[in-house]
Amino acid sequence: MRDEIEKLVAELSQKPGILVLPPNGVPRPKSEDALPADLQRFYELCAGMSLFPDSDYPARIVGPDEFVQTNHLLLPDQEEEALQDPSMERSWHWYAVVSDEKGDYIS
Repeated sequence: MRDEIEKLVAELSQKPGILVLPPNGVPRPKSEDALPADLQRFYELCAGMSLFPDSDYPARIVGPDEFVQTNHLLLPDQEEEALQDPSMERSWHWYAVVSDEKGDYIS
């Protein structure tokens, strides 16, 4: 898997319209959430990517400092206690990985 991620990042760095950012640390999710090995390797190689910034639909793979739980982005006005509702338990393990710069995220 490590070789595949390295190859992917290297290939994307050569593509027009893609900016690969230099490494800037690895995200540190909450202790109960482990960073998958492929994502760990991605952030060891780069601090995210800007994908087609001049297009109608730009996207950005977020940097390690923006790698946060999706609930905090989508429900910013909710009290912490409300967000801990058992019906939302599963979504507390989702992290925003891609932003479209318009307020939408991919987890």
